[in-house]
Amino acid sequence: MADPKAADLPKSAQQAAFEQWMGDVAGAIERVGSRLSQVDETHRRRLEDGAKEITRLSDEVTEMKSLAAKRFAELVAQDRSGGTYCGHFGSRAEAAHIGRLCIALGLARADPTRARAEMGELQKAAVIGGDTGPGGGALLLPATMATIFQNVERYGVSEQDALIWPMGAQTGSIIVDTTELEVAHPDIATAPTPETTTLSRVSPNLTTWQVPAFIENGMLRQDLVVPLAEFIAEKLSRGMARGQDRRVFIGTGTAAFGRVLGQFIRTDVTRVTAVSGDNTFAEIIAKSTDYLASVIGLATQRAEATGLAWYGHRSIFFGYAGVRDTYGRPITDIILAPSRPQMYLCGYPYRVVQCAPSASATTQASTTMLILSALRDAVCIARDLAQAEFRQSDQYKFLERITTFSLELRQDIVCPDPAATVQLTANAN
Repeated sequence: MADPKAADLPKSAQQAAFEQWMGDVAGAIERVGSRLSQVDETHRRRLEDGAKEITRLSDEVTEMKSLAAKRFAELVAQDRSGGTYCGHFGSRAEAAHIGRLCIALGLARADPTRARAEMGELQKAAVIGGDTGPGGGALLLPATMATIFQNVERYGVSEQDALIWPMGAQTGSIIVDTTELEVAHPDIATAPTPETTTLSRVSPNLTTWQVPAFIENGMLRQDLVVPLAEFIAEKLSRGMARGQDRRVFIGTGTAAFGRVLGQFIRTDVTRVTAVSGDNTFAEIIAKSTDYLASVIGLATQRAEATGLAWYGHRSIFFGYAGVRDTYGRPITDIILAPSRPQMYLCGYPYRVVQCAPSASATTQASTTMLILSALRDAVCIARDLAQAEFRQSDQYKFLERITTFSLELRQDIVCPDPAATVQLTANAN
């Protein structure tokens, strides 16, 4: 478009030139707008195509995840590499072994051929021994048992602190020596006086301990080999840990407790009984420095050397929180740790035993509130590590919908040295 100078044109011509120029500008703007619209439309189509592609890829990823999960379960079930998940087990191999064992036992009736093949592979891998009978039981070898009881130790106080004694038969003897040897000086003193070291023995009588876990049969058909194995091992471990703690600490000696007499119940241990009128735990805690000092003072030197610790309910410990000794110092302490807080009462570790009597127990008179014990000397868990079975039972298959996985082993709990425990007990009146 020509750009005439306004001064060189008459007024009418100037107007016409201006209108022509404005028209050209409007046309140019329209053409630019058209091009922008085309660009916007192109971008919109591209964005729509991108959204569709993202949706397609998302669906594909979801499908691939599902296929990968199924394939991973198959690989673990066949004990091959290719995954990292192993739950509470030490390795993928351990998780796979227990998982295959669960599936094999679950298929004992539905698919006997596959179950026998799985059992055969597990025997070759030195996970189990031979079948123990038509019930589908499998003898667990020591390495597999270690996997189970490593979990028991995570949940049970007695499994961590008591002495574990391997037994090779149903009955046997554990040698107990509670005497101490003395040093003599034959060069500068008279000949040493001979002392008779008195050895005694306790005789465990191993009985069957059974921890069942109920699984709906539909779970056995899922591709959840390792999660199912972890679930079962977790349930069995917690059940065994809880059962052992109940028997070690509050066992009544009846058949329901495997005829085990617990450290809170025994009458042959050392006992500090509260004075008349102090027949509740609150009254004992109110006179904490007197009673706790008496308990500590009665602990034997042998128990002190082994390692003393308090054992009681969590609420009892926090009942002492805020209590101070005669010098104004707090008698409790809590040190935060990654796994669980470390608790101390009068300088000695405090081990939480949730089955012990709590601060709100209905019956408190004549009840032991707390014990100070060298549990490794006081309690021995005699266990036949070679005779544990992991089986599937038909007894509880209600309407063919429930399978019971049962961990069975033979063990007994005995008290080699009652003097290693001191009880703090409320008065009867």
